[in-house]
Amino acid sequence: MTTSDGLQMARELDPKGIRTIGVITKVDIMDRGTNAKRMMMGQEVPLRLGYVGVKNRSQQDITDKMRVKKALAEEKLFFSSHPVYSTLPQEMFGTASLTKKLTKVLFTHIKNYLPQIVKEINIKRRDVEDLLRNLGPPLPSSSAEKLQLLWNMITEFCTNFRNTIAGRYISSSDKATKGVSGGARIKHYYYKIYKEFIGAYSATANYSDVDIERAIKIHEGYSMPGFPSVDVFIYLLQPQLSQLKEPAMECLQDVYLYLESLAEELAAKVFSRFPSLIGEMIEVVSRCLQEERDKTKEILEHIIDSEEGYLFTNDYDYLVNRTDIVPGSREEKKNLSSTTVFVNELRQRIDSYFSLVVRNVRDRVPKCIGHFLVKKVQDKIQFNLYSEMNKNTRMSDVLGEHPAITEERNNLTRTLEVLKNATKVLQRDPDITNVITLDDKLERDLREENKEIDMRKIQIKPSRGSDRSGISDNAPPSQKEYAPPSAPSNDPNDRQRERARNNPFASKPEAADDKRQTNAQLGNLFGDFS
Repeated sequence: MTTSDGLQMARELDPKGIRTIGVITKVDIMDRGTNAKRMMMGQEVPLRLGYVGVKNRSQQDITDKMRVKKALAEEKLFFSSHPVYSTLPQEMFGTASLTKKLTKVLFTHIKNYLPQIVKEINIKRRDVEDLLRNLGPPLPSSSAEKLQLLWNMITEFCTNFRNTIAGRYISSSDKATKGVSGGARIKHYYYKIYKEFIGAYSATANYSDVDIERAIKIHEGYSMPGFPSVDVFIYLLQPQLSQLKEPAMECLQDVYLYLESLAEELAAKVFSRFPSLIGEMIEVVSRCLQEERDKTKEILEHIIDSEEGYLFTNDYDYLVNRTDIVPGSREEKKNLSSTTVFVNELRQRIDSYFSLVVRNVRDRVPKCIGHFLVKKVQDKIQFNLYSEMNKNTRMSDVLGEHPAITEERNNLTRTLEVLKNATKVLQRDPDITNVITLDDKLERDLREENKEIDMRKIQIKPSRGSDRSGISDNAPPSQKEYAPPSAPSNDPNDRQRERARNNPFASKPEAADDKRQTNAQLGNLFGDFS
């Protein structure tokens, strides 16, 4: 046995002996006068979990088709009637004893690794569920079901579009962009409009007094001087009012482009499973946006044209301070010429009226864009998409996916079912290992081995050198792990005890009561195995 290839391999792969059980076969055909007692007792090569002797069926028994039940009965009779083996503990012999020992070791390993197994199953299950969620539900087969699926996706797209603009809460998976988006972005465009015309801005800053005097003379014509015409006011104000149209159109275009980009992002998210549908949906949305943009543009032009074409205000401050027929105070008239007084008053009236116009259009332009573009698009986009879906029957025909995706979903579904069944099995009787008296020493060895594995995983390398037994790290595994006693004794019992102390495969003797209790419980639970 000392030269057995199996034992040599076990020493390399299982140096602590926590997974190695010796099985001695063909004990019934040994030479007369010999027996396997020393091997069974571990006196030749000790093992941590010990040995079990079994009597197999012979070739003749197999040829005669002897039943396994009869062979087990003959095996039991052989060991119980043998002059040597009958004097040894019976749990060291027979297939039934081997089954119980293997079951005991198996349950010890299961109990030790079960928490890690459950954790890995749960992690794998979550990963599979995430992959299935990303792939989406299976596609319907009938035309009615496909139409319903398309209807639901359009509803989801329109709902997300409205919620994003309104600033309502939507899940992070449905959110199109990060940061400021939706109504907050549109309101940002509103705040920027005409910002350069407020505050300290003066509409007549580019007009010198000479320019204003020249305008007064031009519009006097051949009439009596001293009576300036209202045409002077319109002539000087008109170039300033014409600057208001371009910022309004830019604001309209900015809002339109943002709504279009938002629709594209949401469509790519909602219809991601059907890329061929994204283009058609964006085309319908773009048409709706362009129609409403053109209508809004026309309304905005009318608003600016009305400010340019008809000058009027009901502003109280302007009516009180800027409508005197004879402008200027008495002191001012004494110090300044009448022309200069008229120039200053005209300058102030132009600045005041232009400020009123800016204040009005700065409110009216965002209201016009918000009502005639943003709100109208939200109201019409869903109806237009449904109408296009009903007219274009080809849209439901493209609801298909690549066969590889279908196969992947099926594989993930089967994997998830297996993981669920595994979880059920593990949760069916969580206290099953508590009814078995297991080997506490073996459990401690397993925990120590797990710790060593964890240390290797985090790359904690042990220090090099010599161990406490005086064996060098460079020595072969058999020399390090099976160091012989330094002073062997002539007494066979002393030699056996010394080998047991120096060999990690050697097990400590157990009390007879504990053995009988363990065997009884294992027999009740796993008696059908034998």
